[in-house]
Amino acid sequence: MRNLKWCFFMIFYPFVLIAQGSNAFDQISVGNSYTNQTYYKVSDGSQSTISLESWDLAFSVFDDYDAGIHYNEGAALNGAIMELFEAPNKLFSDNIGLADLDTLLLNEEISWNEGAFNRLKDDTNGNDRGWGLYDGTQVIGNRVFVLKLRDESYKKIFIQHLNGGSYQFKYANLDGTNEVSHSINKANHNGKTLAYYSITNNEEVDIEPLNWDLLFTRYTTLATDGMTFIEYNLTGVLSNEGIRVAQANNVDVNTVNYSSYSNDFTSEIKKIGHDWKTFNQTFLTWSIEPDRAYFLKDENQQVWKLVFIDFEGSSTGTTTIEKELVGTLTTTENPMLFSEILLAPNPTQGDVQLIFSQENNSDIQVDIFNALGQKMHTFPFNGKAGLNVIQLESLNLPSGIYSLSLTGEGSRVTKQLVVVE
Repeated sequence: MRNLKWCFFMIFYPFVLIAQGSNAFDQISVGNSYTNQTYYKVSDGSQSTISLESWDLAFSVFDDYDAGIHYNEGAALNGAIMELFEAPNKLFSDNIGLADLDTLLLNEEISWNEGAFNRLKDDTNGNDRGWGLYDGTQVIGNRVFVLKLRDESYKKIFIQHLNGGSYQFKYANLDGTNEVSHSINKANHNGKTLAYYSITNNEEVDIEPLNWDLLFTRYTTLATDGMTFIEYNLTGVLSNEGIRVAQANNVDVNTVNYSSYSNDFTSEIKKIGHDWKTFNQTFLTWSIEPDRAYFLKDENQQVWKLVFIDFEGSSTGTTTIEKELVGTLTTTENPMLFSEILLAPNPTQGDVQLIFSQENNSDIQVDIFNALGQKMHTFPFNGKAGLNVIQLESLNLPSGIYSLSLTGEGSRVTKQLVVVE
């Protein structure tokens, strides 16, 4: 098999690089026929493996205002995988037939804050979470979904609200029988990214360890067969909330320098994804991309370079990686990410345009606080190097003086926002 260097990267600069490390090897397995998912921590090689069939739904719990809801695309029973659909114009109390279902919804694997239940959101409406609308105090459900389970039975499901850090939801057979209601409190999952739930067993399942970096698992994504894009269920690698990854293509993985990719860091969780390996249909073997590298920064400011060495496929589900601690990042100054910040109109009667310049590509967050310091809105955005123009609409704020905070990469800028009738 061909070798690939797998390298991870970070975007904190300027910095001093210290503590060079030595290479080591780890093997991470998701089991025969990819039946498991494995959480992996780079620094100590620790792993936690659970059966993919142990959960059906996952709710984001890492922040007070996140509202991401995912379903399990990876586990299969006799070849059948789970699928999610909207039942448009239907109430949960209605009898629902398969003819009532709309387009198949997939997890995007871009952020843990957005799963398949969030896919239908209106991106022009900052209050739309896809499964419900934020009214300033809570997210109230406004869509009914249907979930096809691995045994090919169907459940209708309604996320009623996210209020006070607690998700309330219910599900039942399509004719309304066997209804189950459940509440998931984020406070019961401190330090976790997702809270998991099994519809099969009608219970929460505690499967996620603390402080993991990468998740080796299966998910469904659009991939090309050379002519068109098709939905494939693939084995790949997803990164945890807060981990940033940059990818270097067509490089000598032994000598590539991460500083050339300082503007390419992203929090997209499938930046590593599945395409570091390729299956040869003729020889029925897996090969590794030989000239691709990644860099990763962990929660302790450590930068690691990792190299994909081997992938054994469905016989064992084992991936072999080479890892090297490149160093530890220490900030030599507090760089300002943002400049030339303008709110218009200000005062405003509702909608406002946020205009600013940004030093590099980086995920940012906009928060609006009232005079008591209570957070009224939060909006995540993918900020781009250069000029950014963001339209904040449907704020529905009463007249008064507010603080608008723009945060990213350790930089924070606050502007006063005045709302008038």
